Amino acid sequence: MRRVTLVAGVAALAALACGTAGLSSRVEAAEPAPTMAELEACLAKVPAFKYGESRAALADAERMIPPLAQDAAQRKAIEKRLIALLDGEGTNDGKAFVCRQLSFVGSAEAVPSLAKLLPDKEMSHHARIALERMPCPEALAALREALGKVQGALLIGMINSLGERKDAASVPALAKLVGGASAPREGTRDRDVPPTADEAVAEAAVAALGKIGGLDAVKAIAAVRAKASEKVRPAATDAWLLAADGLVAAGKKAEAAAIYKEVYDGEKKEHLRIAAFRGLLATGDEAAWALIIRTLSTDEPKMWGTAAQFAREIPGSEATKALAAALGKLKPEAQVLLLGALAARGDAAAQPAVLEAAEGKEESVRVAALSALGSIGDASSVAMLADVAAKGQGAEQAAARKGLVMLRGKDVDPALIAAAGAGEVALRAEVIRVLATRNTVAAVPTLLKAAEDADKTIRTEAVNVLGVLADAKALPALVKLLVDAKADDERANAEKAVVAACRRVEDKDAAASAVRAGFMAAGPVVRASQLRVLAKIPSAKALDPLRLGMMDADAAVKDAAIRGLAEWPDSAPMPALIKIAGTAESPVHKVLALRGFIRMAALPSERPAEQTAKLLADALALAASPEDKKLVLAALANVSHQAALDLAIGCLGDAALEVEAATAAVQIAKNLRKTDRDMAKAALQKIVEVCKTPAARQTAESALLVVDAALNIAPQGKATSPDGHESDGGAGGDQAAIDGDPATYWDEADGQKLYRLVVTFKQPERIGAISILGYQHHQYAPKDFEVLADDKVVKKVENAQYDDNFLVIALGELTAKAVELKITGYYGNSPAIRELGIYPPGGKMLKMETPKK
Repeated sequence: MRRVTLVAGVAALAALACGTAGLSSRVEAAEPAPTMAELEACLAKVPAFKYGESRAALADAERMIPPLAQDAAQRKAIEKRLIALLDGEGTNDGKAFVCRQLSFVGSAEAVPSLAKLLPDKEMSHHARIALERMPCPEALAALREALGKVQGALLIGMINSLGERKDAASVPALAKLVGGASAPREGTRDRDVPPTADEAVAEAAVAALGKIGGLDAVKAIAAVRAKASEKVRPAATDAWLLAADGLVAAGKKAEAAAIYKEVYDGEKKEHLRIAAFRGLLATGDEAAWALIIRTLSTDEPKMWGTAAQFAREIPGSEATKALAAALGKLKPEAQVLLLGALAARGDAAAQPAVLEAAEGKEESVRVAALSALGSIGDASSVAMLADVAAKGQGAEQAAARKGLVMLRGKDVDPALIAAAGAGEVALRAEVIRVLATRNTVAAVPTLLKAAEDADKTIRTEAVNVLGVLADAKALPALVKLLVDAKADDERANAEKAVVAACRRVEDKDAAASAVRAGFMAAGPVVRASQLRVLAKIPSAKALDPLRLGMMDADAAVKDAAIRGLAEWPDSAPMPALIKIAGTAESPVHKVLALRGFIRMAALPSERPAEQTAKLLADALALAASPEDKKLVLAALANVSHQAALDLAIGCLGDAALEVEAATAAVQIAKNLRKTDRDMAKAALQKIVEVCKTPAARQTAESALLVVDAALNIAPQGKATSPDGHESDGGAGGDQAAIDGDPATYWDEADGQKLYRLVVTFKQPERIGAISILGYQHHQYAPKDFEVLADDKVVKKVENAQYDDNFLVIALGELTAKAVELKITGYYGNSPAIRELGIYPPGGKMLKMETPKK
């Protein structure tokens, strides 16, 4: 027997119900088409089915019925067989299955059999849902007829189904069902007691009337609502509003508006009034405007927000004018809300009223109006906004500035440009800054003129904004402003603007040409300024003036040139820099040039490694301070050549450089050992022999052990941490440190003075080294610690330097039953360990890795 999942079967039935065969055709494509005989074999098992038993046969039937029912004759035969199952002997669970299938393939022929089950408490729900889904009028008639045969929950179910089907023929019967629960119960406070069975039926009936809709249902609901109890009235009002929504959809807006108005004016419950309010807006009735205004004019602040929100949504310019006209008549708080709504509408028809509000007495109203002008204002709003932006304070000033930025319209930018060119200084300065925020490139000619204004404030603001807006075409004029500047602060300001403009210009050669124009004829102060700008333009045309400048007789020009060369982004100035580093009179210039040279030598390039080593050797020869020598060593570490290795080893004798030299030599040796293992090993041994600093020795020892090391025996032991600290974070237990799984880790509470981790073996073991895989490279890992073998200190490590989060410590050759770490210093907040490795002498070690996040 073929098997498919329940999901596939139900989905296929759904596809059939929707009138599509797409899904079922995909099911068919996966296996041979089912046959009626196969379906009958499955259906034969339905009468005995009980929930909890295998439903494989039912699932197969669900799969088969949709494709088989595509044929009209087969569909009729399937329906007939299902009706027989429903009428015959069988379990309720099996008949429930049959009802579900009839809901998809049933016709008027199945209605009598389904209708017989409607009064049955166990089967009513299944039969009713089947009838609700069947489109034939006989199914609706059966549901209507059942209204007089059932009670309680079953009756409510029938009512709900008729409501879902929007059965207009059931309106009279539903109205009668509501009437029985209309009057309040004598001697009770109706709202304090739960609804009776009659009231529950009434609520369901009135809700169904609302779903059915139409004028007859509306009249029936209105009649019920007029005399309904407090329990039923809210449901009746909900239904009335729902029916009114249906009238709007049907084009009967006047009838709907009457309902909405009555509910809004007569109801006390806020949610019902809000629903009526929204409904009235949907009608487009002019009364909606009046209702918004009337609500905002009341002493009901709770409804103001709702009214203002609806004011954003009601369509049309006429509505805008009506709302704007009422603005000045409202209380300040309501005005603020309405101004927000007018801003959201974006309709310029409100601008006169908003401008008037911007000059009102209440600050909150003025702020809201200024903000609104940004959305609905035009060029005529520029003067007011600029005045407040320049002279106002606090929230008003901020709102005006924001409004100037937000203003839209083809005439706004011209108005702002005109305001920037003439008028009060404060207003001009404010508008000039706004032009930058608005990215008004058309303002550049006006700004260039303003940059030569008699007022320094205007000149400064204009140059600042030119730095934001000037393009390649305006760059020569901007450079001229730099050249012509009379004061140092204005020249510095112009420098910044020119640099900013050059960064935006795509043709860097053209930018450099514009900046260097007139360089030779300019005075020293101007030449120095030009050089500072040229140093920021990555173009060969910018380098020539810098090279000339380094030989200038003027100290300021020379300083600007040397600094520019030292900061150059590529290696082009290296010959000039090494010359300066060797011959400059100024120690500062020597250092700047040398450091620039070292940085450039370390940049990625196609230069042979041997040549890079030679360049760094030249730099090392000129380096006078330990700091500069350390920079050379750091650069050497990435040069994979014996000459670089020899250079680093040659620095081991300098105590001030020992750690850095050892670190560089170890890194070079690691890079070279793939091609020359013996040379790398010899270099590492040399470091161990020569170095006195523990950190330097440890770095080399670790590298040696990676070359010639051992097999991890730590997982054979038992880990403990006899320090009394609690486990921290997501750490595992002590054994996580030696379980061979880097995904787990050992860690304890942060910030302790001493941490202890002990690994104990069943018998003494020969040990030559240990390794530590930290939690993260130099972040949560041991830094300062002692290694103990059977309580005796055999190694002290200070400032441990990990290699990609991995540390190896040589211990010589010893025998011990217990190995302990006493950790007193750590990277991060605690010394977390992913894996502690313990190795006997000899063998081969495989490097562990930190799990990727």
